[in-house]
Amino acid sequence: MTSTAETRADPSARGDAGHGLGPVLDAVVGVVAAKLDSKTADWVDKLNAVASKSRPADAVVALADQGLDAVADSGGVLQRAGAEGVKARVHGKSPAWAAIRGAWQAGEPPTQALIVTSAVAAVVLLLVSPVLLLVYLLSWLVIAAVARARSARQHQVQTA
Repeated sequence: MTSTAETRADPSARGDAGHGLGPVLDAVVGVVAAKLDSKTADWVDKLNAVASKSRPADAVVALADQGLDAVADSGGVLQRAGAEGVKARVHGKSPAWAAIRGAWQAGEPPTQALIVTSAVAAVVLLLVSPVLLLVYLLSWLVIAAVARARSARQHQVQTA
C-alpha cells in the first residue's frame, strides 16, 4: 500500500484522473499563445508602418482618431463629448467647442434642451451683468458638487 504523501509526490500513482485535463490545458494555452502572437504581430506591423512613413505624425494622428472614435461610440454623452474634445485638441482645434458639439450629437432631446438653455442664459447674463454671469456659473459648480455628494452618499448606503 502507498501512503497519501507518496501518491501526491508521484503523479503516475494517481491513475488516469490527471491525464485527461493535461491535453485540454495544453490546447487552450496553445490557442491563447497563437492569438497573442498574432495580435502582437499586428501591432508590430502597425508600428512599423507608422515608423516607415515619411510623415509619421499623420499616421499617429490617424491611429489616435480611430481610437477616439471607438471610445466615443462605446460610451454615453459625457464620454463622446470628452473624446471629441481630445480629438479636436490633437488636430489643433477648440476642444471646448468640439466637446459641446459631441454632447449635442450624442445627446437626447433633454440634453440638447439643457445645452440650449445654458447657452441662452449665459448670453443673457453676460449682456445684463458679468457679475450675474459669474454667480450663474458658480451655481452650476454648486449643483454639480451637491449631485456628486448625493451620489457618493447613496453609494455608501447601498454598499453598507
